[in-house]
Amino acid sequence: MLKLEKLNESYYEISGDPDILNRIFNFLKVRREGAEFDPLVKRGFRSPFDFFCKKTKTSILVMSGHLPLLKSSEFQQHLNIPESPEAVEPPGLDDYITNLESKLGFKPYDFQIKMFKDCIRKQKLICKAATGSGKSLTISMICDWFRIHGLKGVLLVPNINLLTQFKSDIKSYHLGDLYDATETLGGGTTATFDRPLLISTWQSLSQHKEFKFDYIICDELHRFASPETSAIIEAAKQTKIRLGFTGTLPDNPSARMTLLGLFGLPKTYIRASELIARGLGTPVQIKAIILDSGSKKAELRKIRNFPAILKYIKEDSKRNSIIENLAVKLKVKNENTLVLFSHTEHGKTIFKDIMKILYPDIEVENKDITGKKSFEFQTKYNVFFINGEDDSKTREQTRKILEDCSGAILVSNYQLLSTGVNIKKLHNMVLASPLKSYTTITQSIGRGMRLHPSKKVFTVYDFIDNLGVRKYSGVFYKQYLHRKQTSYDPEGYPITEMFLNYNSDLED
Repeated sequence: MLKLEKLNESYYEISGDPDILNRIFNFLKVRREGAEFDPLVKRGFRSPFDFFCKKTKTSILVMSGHLPLLKSSEFQQHLNIPESPEAVEPPGLDDYITNLESKLGFKPYDFQIKMFKDCIRKQKLICKAATGSGKSLTISMICDWFRIHGLKGVLLVPNINLLTQFKSDIKSYHLGDLYDATETLGGGTTATFDRPLLISTWQSLSQHKEFKFDYIICDELHRFASPETSAIIEAAKQTKIRLGFTGTLPDNPSARMTLLGLFGLPKTYIRASELIARGLGTPVQIKAIILDSGSKKAELRKIRNFPAILKYIKEDSKRNSIIENLAVKLKVKNENTLVLFSHTEHGKTIFKDIMKILYPDIEVENKDITGKKSFEFQTKYNVFFINGEDDSKTREQTRKILEDCSGAILVSNYQLLSTGVNIKKLHNMVLASPLKSYTTITQSIGRGMRLHPSKKVFTVYDFIDNLGVRKYSGVFYKQYLHRKQTSYDPEGYPITEMFLNYNSDLED
């Protein structure tokens, strides 16, 4: 039998048989993404694995969230792992749930209640629920319960936009006592750290070296696997309650393992397909447009460097023209369309070209795209642009105005619009830049699944660049297959594939 000792809420120490310790050490490792391309790995100077145990001479340190993995493995027989507190029903929990409907003015869904109860009971948990399933309500209920029971905590969000949006959500749920007990940190606001609830961006909280909370909740958890964000959670060694909420977990195995170590095992409460089946989400259809660059294909195949290929693709005026004309056609149909890009210059090119098609006499300057008065300019023409250069106020203004607009085009980067932004009146999404990430794609689709009276279906236009000669192939086609396998097919989204030459016109 090995000896298991709790050091704090972040780590356990395991000591005993060196052979078993070494096996556990190797069990808690994952192959690093892209390791096969690392020159140091190829030359044998670096391991292709990321290890999630810390070795000492006589023991190993294991992240507390990884204990359930060990409990469900062959090592359970060697370890006396303590039971989780979920078997104990907190007093008053059912009464709180019973009174929720009168407090909120509506009845939470069954899966929201289930998430709430599991979080209160288990204390360490990753809650997976589809975008648009109302995770913010569940989080607010949890924070309200903790407030009533005298606990102080922090809700971490990935950006300033969510900082203001979440506090606004609490108010909309009629949780007045919680709203009054909440302060924010970030975007120019400062905190006293003496309120029951602090809502903060991770960037702002990381500036404060010392803080003490009874609980930490991370919204949009898939964004918290970086060393900087992980350090905040790991440093809270006395914080017992750690809860994470997300629609997706990272497909990067190391990032996923990091989150499990910090928060515990994930549990899925409702998928996108289930939301749609229950009438709680808008049906999604995928239109996959396979682009053939014709005579340029041979030139593209000669470029061996991926960033160079990507640059070539994004700067191709004919390719961009197809995307821009599609957005304009959808605008004419009075539908709101989101055009997503990866890099700012590509996004600005698309915005300028769309304006040129719609308003050829208007000269668009950079200040009209991201300047202080850019929102005022864009509102005149119903064509909007947001990225990291815009402040939270501009982003929130854009989000709100789209709820009242018809025939609007929003050009935005993936990073901003794939996380937490709530735009219900959204009919179409155009993937203007090649992208592999399962997490970003799935989160982005969730933006359009939200119900709105003006739409019966949400359409995703996925542009795929084919570099093959006799069959579809190339790095961008492989990325599309990855999106199908990890995002589209698992949710049962219907896919229509069509072939298009750069010199052709796309009929929507």
